Amino acid sequence: MTFGPNLGIPDKTPMTHGRFTIPARVYLTAEQRDRLMLLVRERETDMHELLTELLVSFLDHLPDLYAHPPDPEPGPGPGPTNEREEALRQRRAEVRRLRLRLATGSDTVPPWIGRYLSDLEREIRRLEQEQEKDLA
Repeated sequence: MTFGPNLGIPDKTPMTHGRFTIPARVYLTAEQRDRLMLLVRERETDMHELLTELLVSFLDHLPDLYAHPPDPEPGPGPGPTNEREEALRQRRAEVRRLRLRLATGSDTVPPWIGRYLSDLEREIRRLEQEQEKDLA
């Protein structure tokens, strides 16, 4: 069995009406489970249908993560330029991860994340400026 890119989702999962299933576990507190069961009863639906609806709605409201294409993999070669490119790639990936975490509005987002994100963006600008100077 092969898996989809970075998702751990089998490429050949069963399809139903153009959709595929994702085997997953959902970890909830007792209170969250009770709220979910209440929604299932109120909507007179099945658990899998409600979870699908919730996940689709959540994904539809996320910012477009691909508005900025992913950074290309750094090419081989010695020198500080490649080290700087690797540092930029890592920091940009971290910024994308943090923006996604902030966009979810999770209660588990610590308050310092916003400051850390600002620091990372400032560091990215500094590295980009150094890179431009080296290329000039």
